[in-house]
Amino acid sequence: MTPSDLDRRAELTIWPKGKPARAAEGRPFATLREALAVAIAAMESGEAQPWIITEAGDILSPRWIQANSRARRRTNRRRAGGGSDQQPMQMSRTTCW
Repeated sequence: MTPSDLDRRAELTIWPKGKPARAAEGRPFATLREALAVAIAAMESGEAQPWIITEAGDILSPRWIQANSRARRRTNRRRAGGGSDQQPMQMSRTTCW
């Protein structure tokens, strides 16, 4: 996944967490960035398991979404003043959103 993928279309499907699901329909988003924001909000409720399919066909699991949202928050905190200006921050290609 590259930074340009964040501006491409994606489809988000939210499954109920801990309950049998009969069916769930995907919801299209203009960008992966938008789908990730909605997926993270759904996960924070504790009741949802979001899955995202990117325009390129990658499938992002709830674990991937959660792990990369944590990495993004750490990165944003460093940028906001928590890190040193003398050392460049290294970021994986999957946590650039």
